[in-house]
Amino acid sequence: MPAASVNSTPHQQTQVQQASLQNPDQYWGHFASELHWDTPYSKVLTFDKDRPVTSGELNYTWFKDGKINTCFNAVDRHVQAGRGKQVAIYYDSPMNNEKRPITYLELLEDVQTCAGVIASYGIKKGDMVLIYMPMIPEALVSMLACARLGVTHGVVFGGFAPLEIQKRINDCKPKLIIGGSCGIEVNKIIPYKDMLDKAIDMSDHKPAYKIIFQRDAGRGSESGPGTTGLPKGVVRDNGGHATQTLATMKTLLGIRPGDVIFCASDVGWVVGHTFICYGPLLLGCSTVLYEGKPVGTPDAGAFFRIIEEYKVSTWYTAPTALRAIRRVDPDGHFSAKYNLHTLKGLYLAGERSDTGTIEHFRHIIGDDRPVVDNYWSTESGSPITGACQGLYDLHGNKLAPIPIRKGAAGMAMPGYDVRILADPEDSSTTQIKELGFQKGYLTRFPGYYDTGDAGIIDEDGYVHVMSRTDDIMQVAGHRLSTGSVELILAEHPAISECCVVPLSDKLKGQVPIGLVVLKAGVNQKEEEIVKETVGMVRQNLGAIANYNQTQIVRRLPKTRSGKILRRTIRDIIAGKSLENNQLVVPATIEDPTVLKELEEVMTRLGLVGNDGEAGKDDDTVKKIKSKL
Repeated sequence: MPAASVNSTPHQQTQVQQASLQNPDQYWGHFASELHWDTPYSKVLTFDKDRPVTSGELNYTWFKDGKINTCFNAVDRHVQAGRGKQVAIYYDSPMNNEKRPITYLELLEDVQTCAGVIASYGIKKGDMVLIYMPMIPEALVSMLACARLGVTHGVVFGGFAPLEIQKRINDCKPKLIIGGSCGIEVNKIIPYKDMLDKAIDMSDHKPAYKIIFQRDAGRGSESGPGTTGLPKGVVRDNGGHATQTLATMKTLLGIRPGDVIFCASDVGWVVGHTFICYGPLLLGCSTVLYEGKPVGTPDAGAFFRIIEEYKVSTWYTAPTALRAIRRVDPDGHFSAKYNLHTLKGLYLAGERSDTGTIEHFRHIIGDDRPVVDNYWSTESGSPITGACQGLYDLHGNKLAPIPIRKGAAGMAMPGYDVRILADPEDSSTTQIKELGFQKGYLTRFPGYYDTGDAGIIDEDGYVHVMSRTDDIMQVAGHRLSTGSVELILAEHPAISECCVVPLSDKLKGQVPIGLVVLKAGVNQKEEEIVKETVGMVRQNLGAIANYNQTQIVRRLPKTRSGKILRRTIRDIIAGKSLENNQLVVPATIEDPTVLKELEEVMTRLGLVGNDGEAGKDDDTVKKIKSKL
């Protein structure tokens, strides 16, 4: 259960959130009424009384008898309203040295043409299309064309290896696959078509048709690594998706039609799907489609150039991308070259944000502009928590945003009832997740959706997400999240990135070790940094954390979207390596060569084979736990 508030009157965001739970028809009906419905709905939310929620089955339907076309609302509606000349998409690719604005009228014409091509293959409403493309306008056009026809589309992250594509082909059984000839990285060409061909050869299901967009780039031989992750198979219904997405754009981001949003993600991820394509276009904004990196294309000023050049008002990115910029440019010399006066706010999602990074970029964009952390997942489809910058009450009155609180991901968003529940001793999140949505998310806590994350709700209603539940360490019988240690390490002025993993200890069960990457140009001696970080953890968490090891490394394994691959690091420490073919290389990894580097460092330190699991059943540990 959430902690009780010490305030007699909850904040206005909490009041709206509670009102949205008490009267969902009124709250969501307001946003749904702003969309065009081919067949109006009679009721927003319909419950099936014969199926109790505790059964683990979904017992509700949104807009049950309504019919809506998402593409019409995202494109045609704005053209018909006389805004066809407004830019819908700013395409910017330092990889391909190309920039191209696309108006809503031009987008409509492209989508109509693409829809005609898809329909010519006999693809119709209810059929499945898989989209596997780089960050180019044709990716968005393909998505919208499918939505126009009522065709279900699945977007696969660009650059996934054949094994990953094969899993998704077998999972969704598409009649048509739309792909790109290649993806372009800083120093290599990723042969999308070759990998797609291999995936189809490996698949049990064979799509009837394939459409490939030919890019002006050479062919490469980079085949990409594989992984064991399974597709989540989340399906969105049109009415609920469009309404929730439109509501999130307005309430969380506080942006208006005509504003420009820059979401530095990939359309293969839920954030990019929502805040690059559907969210901005449903609201009538201009969206920046950026095919590039936070650093190296050409430098650490790339994102700031985008903001100045396209007069961006809303910037959405991952904390790790900001850490990468800060590491290369700790004094902000590159960002200082650009005028950021149009920017109204910076929004962070994807993983936990540390205070040091937030404060650094708040200073860069201006102390009067919010840096808003928010928390969500593929399954939720929209932010679960945040600090709403465009919140209105049910009577249409503008409300002030909640104050930003360090270390918190805001408060519960309207529509979400966030609870803290005790972790069952006999449950295993990692084992149950692969059994399907209902068993993986709805049965562990009957009547609740299990996020798989650990955290707290403070006395004022702020949600602090600390780590995944499988990242909880048992240190001398005490439960300790790796995230709580990472937050402290990230505060050290010399550290740009960090990761904490557990090591086994015969006496204490597990103890934490921190792997840290230093900022560019740090002159402080490494042994001093190690000593200071150990002292910081002991001072803030106490001796109970048993934190005694900080290891400085050159870099950490990360995904192309900037997330640190913590599970892969734990696998390396457990003794899984590339040589013995036990180490699974994630398909989303940015640079696989970092794994060999990390293996060598861990081996040199004698940590390989110490995965934090050994010692848990040791008799000494059991005696300590029983006493505590």
